[in-house]
Amino acid sequence: MREPAAGRPCFRLLGAVAKWTKAADCKSAIPGSNPGGASRGSHFLTVTSVFLCADRDAGTCEVLPEVLLEDALFDAGCSDATISMSFGRVYLEFVRREASLKDAIISAINDVRASAIDGYLVRVDECDLVTPSEIARRIDRPRQVVHQYIHGERGPGRFPPPTCNLNDGAPLWDWCEVAYWLCENSFISEEKLRNAQDLAIINHVLELENQRRLSPDHTQEIVDALIPCSS
Repeated sequence: MREPAAGRPCFRLLGAVAKWTKAADCKSAIPGSNPGGASRGSHFLTVTSVFLCADRDAGTCEVLPEVLLEDALFDAGCSDATISMSFGRVYLEFVRREASLKDAIISAINDVRASAIDGYLVRVDECDLVTPSEIARRIDRPRQVVHQYIHGERGPGRFPPPTCNLNDGAPLWDWCEVAYWLCENSFISEEKLRNAQDLAIINHVLELENQRRLSPDHTQEIVDALIPCSS
């Protein structure tokens, strides 16, 4: 992730998967927002929390008119939400000040859930699986340097191995594992490590909720088999 200007993080939670952008980008993208005017340490949340308003009996998806979405969200305290659509999904963007990234995300999620929208949240727009190029982008280092970290040619060594696609020629790394290694070796701050962990946990919880919504019995069967006493 790139470090935003003046230490003020902007992040986006899209309805499919927070990308970090400069505070100035958030200011220009969201009318009425003022990221540059906040005190150091405040967090601005650009949440792309996707919700779909579905006719569950028919198994179809029907998106509410934007004006109705705006009214429902405003009534729930989401006056800072901007409604957009991408690839057929409706998503929301917030600019919100909280004590931490985790607090900002949870606050936005709870506000959306408190609205009268008949839908569900998909996830925060942050992918937990990353390529070497994405690792380089997030830590603002050349790809060659990350390649050297991976192969032990640079840095303290013992870089975490990839998590999946091990035999496909395009392996992917778990960002939390990479962030832990980076933090342990003073390449990123403890706050950035916590942010990575918080985002991963929040997305896993949202994904489990959605699986339970789609197939409650099947999901619970697997959860019970893997996590004793989970019921």
